[in-house]
Amino acid sequence: MNKELLAILEAKRSEYSSKMERWMSNINSSTPCDRCSRLLPPGDPHYVFTLRMLSGFDGVIQTSEVSPQEEIATILEETRELSKEELEDTVDLTRIYTVCPSCRKHLLKDPLQRGSQGPSGLLS
Repeated sequence: MNKELLAILEAKRSEYSSKMERWMSNINSSTPCDRCSRLLPPGDPHYVFTLRMLSGFDGVIQTSEVSPQEEIATILEETRELSKEELEDTVDLTRIYTVCPSCRKHLLKDPLQRGSQGPSGLLS
């Protein structure tokens, strides 16, 4: 094999070893529940909870007395201080959490955290 190919293979092997070491170190460490902060030792049951909120559109575009240019200027002024990530989150927000079995039950019983005022949730 030529020297260039050997160098590429060695770099890939080193990169793979580094990724594997990071992955193995995460396996052997406790993970906290994102709701109650209880440490979940390796091998304990846990759940990955994904929250995704998308901007809704019902197909109706409201008309306005203001010109489109003025509306755009208003929107730009209102969002001037927001970062790219904050603007993206107003349209499509995704968060991933790790939860313990107890917190999973709470989230399924009352996903909107409405207490006695809301529906029973996904579990009765």
